[in-house]
Amino acid sequence: MNGLYKAEMVRPHGDFTGTQDPKWATLLWVDWFKNRRLHGSIGMIAPTEFEAAYYAQEQLEAGLVLK
Repeated sequence: MNGLYKAEMVRPHGDFTGTQDPKWATLLWVDWFKNRRLHGSIGMIAPTEFEAAYYAQEQLEAGLVLK
């Protein structure tokens, strides 16, 4: 994970001018990595989209079972 972080965030954006710049860049990278990046093992969609679809399907199935 550290190598991926360095390759995708630190090296391309290494021209930080203040001490807060790397912190904000890290927060933005983590948000992108955990929420918006396309993930190959789940069909090239973002994890948040996959999770929303999963829970929508769970609720649909729960509604069908209860009827």
